[in-house]
Amino acid sequence: VEKVQQNAVTICLGDTGCGKSTQLPQYLYDSWSKQNEVHPNENIPADAKILVTQPRRVAATSLASRVAEERDWTVGDEVGYRIGGGMSNDGKNSKICFATTGYVLQMLTTHPEVLANYTHLVLDEMHERSMDMDLLCVVVRLLLTKKEIDTRLVVMSATLQASLFKNYFQKLFPGKEIPVITAGSKCFHVDK
Repeated sequence: VEKVQQNAVTICLGDTGCGKSTQLPQYLYDSWSKQNEVHPNENIPADAKILVTQPRRVAATSLASRVAEERDWTVGDEVGYRIGGGMSNDGKNSKICFATTGYVLQMLTTHPEVLANYTHLVLDEMHERSMDMDLLCVVVRLLLTKKEIDTRLVVMSATLQASLFKNYFQKLFPGKEIPVITAGSKCFHVDK
């Protein structure tokens, strides 16, 4: 959490089942909220607003359900999902939102200013290279050069070639090293 809060871009690696997709967004949310309770800042939002990409619709909806269950939240309120052709809510109240990569790509290409509404953007399952994910990387990299966007980017993967994406985003921040962190050493059993 500390690395993410201190850096514009962070690379996060972890084996399938270690909890990257479900736990990291919650840790980021809790840390942001606690920090703003202790040190309120009128220039930043009081609550974190985290957008997490997923390559498939079923992943976005099931992760939203899982996080809602863990936090005793309601899907459609504090946690939500956005997929092509559907969403759990209008997105105004969701603190953590899981969305398909294609949805986020379309949103940022038609309304790039929307990225500034989010405190964190998590590009999850980056190892599943697709045209949508590669184009989203290009769009996000371009948007991160804008001064009015202070969104933290986290690039997550189970089997990512960390150096490839580190070098890709490193060019935006000469002289500042992009951290690569490893999430959890314990893997939980994955049934499906």
